[in-house]
Amino acid sequence: MKEPLHKQVKEQPTKEDVALLIKQAIEKVLGVDHHAITPDASLILDLGGNSLDLIELQQTLEDMFHTDPLSSAEEESIKCVNDLIDIFWSRVRNGTATCSE
Repeated sequence: MKEPLHKQVKEQPTKEDVALLIKQAIEKVLGVDHHAITPDASLILDLGGNSLDLIELQQTLEDMFHTDPLSSAEEESIKCVNDLIDIFWSRVRNGTATCSE
């Protein structure tokens, strides 16, 4: 059986590693095909998420990246997949989040 993606990420994750983890979480939480998950895809309009889905996705990502909850400003800035990638990549880069267990 293949290991979950978060266990495959190397010690020095790249932005692409972060993007893959986020896409994996979106696929699981929103139940969408991974081909639909593009950087510019709207979490609500394109991927069909609702407010409860977005809360679950946010909590999943915070747990996955072992980081503090998103700020209100960060939450309000999230419209598309790339917004999530940018937020969590920034946290990984500055050491306030990690891709390891």
